[in-house]
Amino acid sequence: MVLFSDLVRIDRALAAAAGGDPEPIFHALGAHSAKHNLAGLYDRYEPEDVHGFFQSMSVVHRAFQDFGKSTYERLGERSGRVQIARYREFSPVFCTSGAGYYEEALRLMKAPGPIQVRETACHCSGDGACVFEMNW
Repeated sequence: MVLFSDLVRIDRALAAAAGGDPEPIFHALGAHSAKHNLAGLYDRYEPEDVHGFFQSMSVVHRAFQDFGKSTYERLGERSGRVQIARYREFSPVFCTSGAGYYEEALRLMKAPGPIQVRETACHCSGDGACVFEMNW
């Protein structure tokens, strides 16, 4: 099993090797994770069922991570909120890659655009959870 801290170190090493601003690299690593780990899963959902897809993400979260809890809340017809809580460790690297992951998941779902994902609360800032609000 790979530890959370090891994942963060790997992401930082990849960004350092690429050089320049690490934020776009972390974002791209999250997008790559979505492409790789969600392959085929999003095929089961229609673009108009983005909410159903993200509601199922709590099961996906448990399949890939043995820590934390992910929940989804529908905010409107084309908007929703993912909340990730109960992490023993956290890092801004993970948050940036998380935004890339959710954006790519929306693209893979062929959600109508424009796609926007923003982190509105963060463990790293002392909040009780990392919260990502999405619009499409």
